[in-house]
Amino acid sequence: MAIPTTRPLGPAVAGWSDFRQVMAISWAARWRAVRKQRAMLAALIAVPTAYTAYIVTTTLVFGTSWALAVGGWAAFMLVAILLVIGEVLGHTVWRLLDRRRLVLLSSTRGAALDVQFNKDVVTFSNHGRLLRDTSAAVLRAEVAHWVRTLPHRVEVKAQNTQVAELYTKQFPELTPGEPDALGRIPLTITV
Repeated sequence: MAIPTTRPLGPAVAGWSDFRQVMAISWAARWRAVRKQRAMLAALIAVPTAYTAYIVTTTLVFGTSWALAVGGWAAFMLVAILLVIGEVLGHTVWRLLDRRRLVLLSSTRGAALDVQFNKDVVTFSNHGRLLRDTSAAVLRAEVAHWVRTLPHRVEVKAQNTQVAELYTKQFPELTPGEPDALGRIPLTITV
């Protein structure tokens, strides 16, 4: 299915001039996801802590230089931070380059939602919003109204049960299915 020529009323299609805004929304969404998933938050705290303990222990046991230990620790943290920033940067570039995708921004430019067109299937992904932005629900409603007018099959996958409940509350026509191996919950729409 080609990307339709019509667009939803209200949201704007993001372009390269919106790169920083889309990246900021992606960053906020990732941070929110890490904070809400206890295992990810625990890993985010445990890995640097364990590495710090390892550096201190090996320095004390083997008597290596503290400057070398601190330098190794700083290099590890710098590489980790650069990898995360690079992933968000690369993913944002991919989202804006993908010809089968529309990145839609809310009217306040504080929320984003990707609409992907693959053959006869429309899927949604990368739904995110900035901290304290309240336009995400309006964006979802405007996109849902627009998508209902298109001839297609819609596939929606929520990241977790909480998101699935949010979607089914806002759109009663969605029916949740069984979670897949990654914990995403498929939602079907009767069009």
